[in-house]
Amino acid sequence: MRFKCVQSGIYGANCYIVSTDDGSFMIDPGGMEVVPHTPSDLKAIVLTHGHFDHIGGVDAILKLKKVPVYIHEKDAHMLTDTVQNLSAALGGFRFTATPADQRLNDGDAFMGFRVIHTPGHSFGSICLYNEEEKLLFSGDTLFRESYGRYDFGDYKMLLASLQKLFALPSDTAVYPGHEMPTTIGHELTYNPAAGYR
Repeated sequence: MRFKCVQSGIYGANCYIVSTDDGSFMIDPGGMEVVPHTPSDLKAIVLTHGHFDHIGGVDAILKLKKVPVYIHEKDAHMLTDTVQNLSAALGGFRFTATPADQRLNDGDAFMGFRVIHTPGHSFGSICLYNEEEKLLFSGDTLFRESYGRYDFGDYKMLLASLQKLFALPSDTAVYPGHEMPTTIGHELTYNPAAGYR
C-alpha cells in the first residue's frame, strides 16, 4: 500500500490518495488542487465527514471519472446542505456536492480499512484504520497534539471518540485531515485529551 498527501482548499485540508492492489481511492478531496492527482485506477472517494473544506473537489473529480462516493450515514445530508456543511457560514460561498452513493457505518470494511465511527467534530465523522499496516486516517477527529473543533458537533462525543483512537496500538501512524502526521503513542503523551482516559 502506498499513499500521498495533497493539501487543498482554503483551509489546507489533507487529501490522501491511497493506492492498493485493488486500485486507488481518495480521502477528502477538499479542493481543485487534488484534481491533477486523480489516479487512472481510481475506484472510490471516501469522506471522513461532510464539511465543505473536505468535499470541495468531489464534483470535479467525478467529471473526470465516475466513481462511488462514500460517507457515514449521519453526514450524508451535509453534501447537499450549505448550512450543515458550513460553507454558508465559514466558506464565504455556498457550496454543495453530488450526493453520496454509499453510506458507511462503524465496523464496515472499506478497501482494506476498517471504518471507525468517531462522532464529535461532526455526528458522522469517521476514521479509516488498517490494522496490518498500523495506519490511521483520522479526518478532523484527531490532530497532532490537538483534536477537532466541536462547536458544530458534540464535546462529550468527541472525547469518547478520541478514547477509541487512543486504545489503538501506540505505534499506529496517524494521518489527520489537517497539518502534520503523528502517532498514537505521541498523542498519549502530548495530546490534552489523553488526560481524560
